[in-house]
Amino acid sequence: MDHDMRCWSANCRMAGPAFTARVHTADILMVGKALSQCPRDHVLVIDGQGERNTALWGGITTIAAARKVWPAL
Repeated sequence: MDHDMRCWSANCRMAGPAFTARVHTADILMVGKALSQCPRDHVLVIDGQGERNTALWGGITTIAAARKVWPAL
C-alpha cells in the first residue's frame, strides 16, 4: 500500500492556525480526543510518530470533523 499523502484537487490549499497532537501508534482514542478539543477554525495536525502500518484517520473521524464545520450533516 502506498502511504504517501496526496491532494485530490489540482488547486489544493489549506491555511489556518495549527492544533497539534502527538499520539502513540494505534491510539485512535487520542485522535478522537484531539479532534474534539480542536477549535473549529484550526487545522488539526496529528503526529503518528512515523507509524505507517496503522490508520489514525478514517470514515468516522472524517464525519466527526465535517460535523464540526457543518453541524447539519
